[in-house]
Amino acid sequence: MIEVLGVLGLFISLYFTGVYYGYIMPNHALLPKDVCSRGSCSGVLFTPYARIFYLPNFVFGIGYYLVVLSYSLFSDWMTDVFFLLSWFVAFFSIYLAFTLLFRLRTACILCFIAQAINILIAVLFTIFKYNIFL
Repeated sequence: MIEVLGVLGLFISLYFTGVYYGYIMPNHALLPKDVCSRGSCSGVLFTPYARIFYLPNFVFGIGYYLVVLSYSLFSDWMTDVFFLLSWFVAFFSIYLAFTLLFRLRTACILCFIAQAINILIAVLFTIFKYNIFL
């Protein structure tokens, strides 16, 4: 399940990369028409909130999702690092969701989906790591 979320997150990050650099147009046939309505996704990509250390958030997203997809290859001590990383990304996603809603006053559905994916990855990894509900 975590791998599926990683693939979906990677797809969204790659989509944002394509839109940001002009390789594809928003609302391209890759996504349903209503997902990025009224330019909300492309507009959000160019705000100061969409960058960390001058790099777009989706660049870090691509790296994060590649780590998510390969986490099962890591040794035990790396799973602890991944656990901390996944929760850092989850809390950062919550911050970005509040920024979208209350500072930018926009609803980027694709952004919210990516943020929900990040939170679900952290929750599922916690469940699997500590054998909760299993």
